[in-house]
Amino acid sequence: MTAKSTPGPCSLCLQPKPLRESHVIPAFVGRWLKKDIGDGVFIRASDHQTVKQDTTKLPLLCADCENLRSPAEKWFREHVFVPFFGEKRCNVKRCE
Repeated sequence: MTAKSTPGPCSLCLQPKPLRESHVIPAFVGRWLKKDIGDGVFIRASDHQTVKQDTTKLPLLCADCENLRSPAEKWFREHVFVPFFGEKRCNVKRCE
C-alpha cells in the first residue's frame, strides 16, 4: 500500500479520516487475471491505450478499516477463491 492519503470519510466506518488507496479488485485477483495476458498489463477499456500494471486503486478506506479488511480478504482467497479456481485460467481476450 502506498503512503498516499486523501482526506475524506471512510467508506466503511464513515469517519472523517485520511483515506488510503485501496484496490477496487483485490490484488490477488489482478495477479490471477494477468496470468493469461501475454504482456501482463491491463489496458483501460475507455480508451484502449492507457496501460496499467495493477488493478484500479481508489481512496476508499482509512488505515484502521483497511487493516480490518485485509484478514477477511486473505481468508476469502485461501478458503473460497483458490479452492474454487485453483489453477483454472481466466481466458482473458483483448479487444483488437
